[in-house]
Amino acid sequence: MYRYVDAALLRATVCPSGLTTIPPRPEPTGEAATDSVRWREWISQVWAIPSVAEAVEVASPALARRIMEIQAGGARRHQQIRRAAAALARYVLRYTYRSTPFGLFAGIAPVRIADTLTLDWTDEHRPTARVDAVWLADVIRGLEAIPELLSRLLVVADTTVFVRDDRLVVPCWRPDHDSDRGPGEMSVRHTSAVRTVMAAAKAPVAFGDLVAKLAAEYPDAPAHVVWALPAELVARRVMLTALRPPMTATDPVGHVIAALETAGAEHVETVRPTLTALRNIRAILTRHDAAPTAQRRSLRASATAAMTVLARHEAPLAVDLRLGASLTLPRLVAREAEKAADVLVRLAPFPSGSAPWQEFHARSLERYGPGALVPVGRLTDPDTGLDFPAGYRGSLNARPVTALTGRDEQLLALAQHAALDGAREVHLTDTMLNALAHHPAGTPLPHIDLRFHLQAPTRQAVENGDFTLHTGGMVPAAGATAGRFLDLLDAADRDRMTTAYATLPTLTTDAIRAQVSSPPLHTRTENVSRAPAVQPDVLSLAEHHEGTTLRLDDLAVTVDATGFRLIQLSTGRPVEPFALNAVDLGTFTHPLARFLIELPRARATAFGPFAWGAAARLPFLPRIRYGRSVLAPATWRLTAADLPGTGAESAAWTEQLNLWRQRIGVPAAVHLGNDDQRLRLDLEQGADAMLLRGELNRTGHAVLREADDGTAQGWIDGRPHEITLALASTARPAPHRPTAQSTTAVGRDHAHLPGTSTWASLKLYGHPDRADDVLTRHLPHLLGSLDQGSEWWFVRYRDPHDHLRLRLRLAHPDAFGDIATKAAAWAVGLRHRRLLGRLQWDTYYPETGRYGTGRAMAAAEAVFAADSTATLAHLDCATSSGAHPHALATAGLLDLVTAFTGDMSAAMRWLLDHITTRTAGHPARPLHQEAMRLADPTDGFAVVRALPGGHALTTAWTARRQALTHYRTTLAATGTRPETVLPSLMHLTFLRMAGIDRHGEDICSRLVRSAALTWTARTRGAPA
Repeated sequence: MYRYVDAALLRATVCPSGLTTIPPRPEPTGEAATDSVRWREWISQVWAIPSVAEAVEVASPALARRIMEIQAGGARRHQQIRRAAAALARYVLRYTYRSTPFGLFAGIAPVRIADTLTLDWTDEHRPTARVDAVWLADVIRGLEAIPELLSRLLVVADTTVFVRDDRLVVPCWRPDHDSDRGPGEMSVRHTSAVRTVMAAAKAPVAFGDLVAKLAAEYPDAPAHVVWALPAELVARRVMLTALRPPMTATDPVGHVIAALETAGAEHVETVRPTLTALRNIRAILTRHDAAPTAQRRSLRASATAAMTVLARHEAPLAVDLRLGASLTLPRLVAREAEKAADVLVRLAPFPSGSAPWQEFHARSLERYGPGALVPVGRLTDPDTGLDFPAGYRGSLNARPVTALTGRDEQLLALAQHAALDGAREVHLTDTMLNALAHHPAGTPLPHIDLRFHLQAPTRQAVENGDFTLHTGGMVPAAGATAGRFLDLLDAADRDRMTTAYATLPTLTTDAIRAQVSSPPLHTRTENVSRAPAVQPDVLSLAEHHEGTTLRLDDLAVTVDATGFRLIQLSTGRPVEPFALNAVDLGTFTHPLARFLIELPRARATAFGPFAWGAAARLPFLPRIRYGRSVLAPATWRLTAADLPGTGAESAAWTEQLNLWRQRIGVPAAVHLGNDDQRLRLDLEQGADAMLLRGELNRTGHAVLREADDGTAQGWIDGRPHEITLALASTARPAPHRPTAQSTTAVGRDHAHLPGTSTWASLKLYGHPDRADDVLTRHLPHLLGSLDQGSEWWFVRYRDPHDHLRLRLRLAHPDAFGDIATKAAAWAVGLRHRRLLGRLQWDTYYPETGRYGTGRAMAAAEAVFAADSTATLAHLDCATSSGAHPHALATAGLLDLVTAFTGDMSAAMRWLLDHITTRTAGHPARPLHQEAMRLADPTDGFAVVRALPGGHALTTAWTARRQALTHYRTTLAATGTRPETVLPSLMHLTFLRMAGIDRHGEDICSRLVRSAALTWTARTRGAPA
């Protein structure tokens, strides 16, 4: 299912192997004065270790200053010393145990895959210093406020803005700096002047030229007013200047310098000092990155001092680290990672996509129908579209309620058996795996990043296969984890990995892999989300990006039974966007960027680390192992109620903690927290236990996962580490088959609202078993009150409540009032007869993607009307004759296919080629015999015509044939292959006759294919 790609990365701590110079943290005594002295001594001992002090200085300048103040005797209060010691203790734990790249604590190195294992490790690590994103945003904001410079800058409109009422809306505006106001909607009045400015700024334009255009449009407006409007749009970032680096710019300060030079900032006196300062800062950082270790600290101090002159910030520098190491892993490890990924896919709780996306998919099909092209902004519009799926930032859609599944029940039982048996590990057998993975296989993600670490005593043990692979996180896009570090690698490794990313598979053939470039929702997050462009196609959102090749207004969404496709309107090609960073999509990513990234894979198998489902909140969960891979660690959930409260003495609290551990078998070495935010604790150390207590006091609960004892990673000299390996799916991409009716995007006039259109849409809610009576005995009374020859049709539906959808053609929109009155009176009668629950007028959305637009849709609606009349005759005939409804439906479906293809032989060939019987059960023999008798097309279905009510039915079929012939001819004239619509016509016909009955529909499909076989055998001999 998955194969490894030659693009892997090592993440590891820089803590020297076997470091013993860090003194143990002192145990709390409960005496404030004594503890303060001991903590002060410990702080001084730790701060004397240069690598620790330097790493903390970069990560938290404020803590570094507080520690130096404590050492100088300036901080005397116990609480100050305790808080500083606790903060330093957490950094020490990070330094010694956490492999997540962060400043000078941990970094990355390239990994190759070969036959044997090699590890070259030196302490010659290479830090790369960058300006902090918040600091740079402040500098840019100051520069944009200088009129002489602004007039020279290129500006462009934010591509995500839209108009609602009389407001121009920025849907997810973010502050430039960290503040109490988070990302949210911001708007300005959409005046004619704003309209002029935004139209002119669709493509990059010089601000001065834009002002001149506005002045020409409004010659009577004062010059300062003309200037102020676009300047305000820049200040609010409705328009974006070229100073703002796109997310594909990995040297953002260099980008700003280049933009200033392009704008001729040298000639602007008020800007020249800032340009000089930025050049100086960049030069210092360049020297820093190439300098020996002894000089880097002072160079960072020099850069910080120079930066503070331009903008004061707590931590104006960010640092990434390239480890002085390289690793080659044996293929045996990569193959084991492939197996682990395959098992995780099979165990995924959502083989057809997450519940919110399944619900969004169903609503998209209902609203627009398969094949329709819906512009992205129109689809996600919360007012006129469907909004974003549930769980998205700002979405009002409620999360679907998921029921307890068979998988949940099995995992609950598995966890409880382990707890009862006192077993910390469950070793999955193939039998257990097959039982848990009972669902049909879904579509695998086209590529992923799998994170894992290895446990083995020696390198030789790894080569011999004597290792354990512990799976960690998973990112549903290869390269996302490594993206922000690519510029740290040597050219050979960088080129090797980017080449591998360029050849990754897609879900759909001929799809464009487009790299999304969009700023995160919090400015500081830019420090960890910049990545170079590795694809020629870039989709830029909410930023100034002159290298983008895909436009948001050139993208539309189409949906079918299997999922979604994002389509480039200008070429008709599918687009599969991806992000080359691991920024959390739900919390830190623009919701529109998230939507575009997730959309093509929305109905693919949603998987990640092993998911316990409903069992996830149990107090204990065992380790899950399959082969050499650990898919999930043993886990314990601890709540504040399990231990004494905040007022308990430390000794008493620790005693109860130890009793809790003994009772349920919690080891001393555990990880506190999740994934990249975890801390390794030794619960037998009082200081570590107090960190756990602090977490319980703060949040009320703690999740503890087993950690190794420090001796299990001898193969890498005991260093905490994690390996990220790109994996590509071996599944064949699905074919992309564009249809002629999916070439025109759905417009805003797509909907027929009651009273504004010649179509009226009525929903009749009631018990589905009463629908036949309503249709055959009572609907004719309503239809008789309409104008002679008025077109109408119906379909049975569920949303989730069963109802009939009745479409009525009006002579004029003004006739709606009259038909509404008549329908209401008719409905009152149905309610008195206990045949109707409620009536609802609704908007009618023609399924133009499925059936075509314009004349084709009108011809399709004529088919629906003729088919509805035929259905009423079908129901009458089935009741009068006693014929089995499925047998009679088989004849009706055969007639429909014959009429639409226009030739009996062609109809039979189509049925034999396209109707599958794999999912259908075998119909009972009497039903099969009756269906074959009725579905005999000889002499215009003479057997059916001879039934009571059969003459009326075959007469209705004749009228339907005329409508089908006209529709087929109309489709052919538009360039559409008519047979592509035939499955949908058959499905709708069955719905009208029998309602929502998947099994019954499968039976009828099998019967109509049998009828085709019977006819073929009788007329030409059985097919070979």
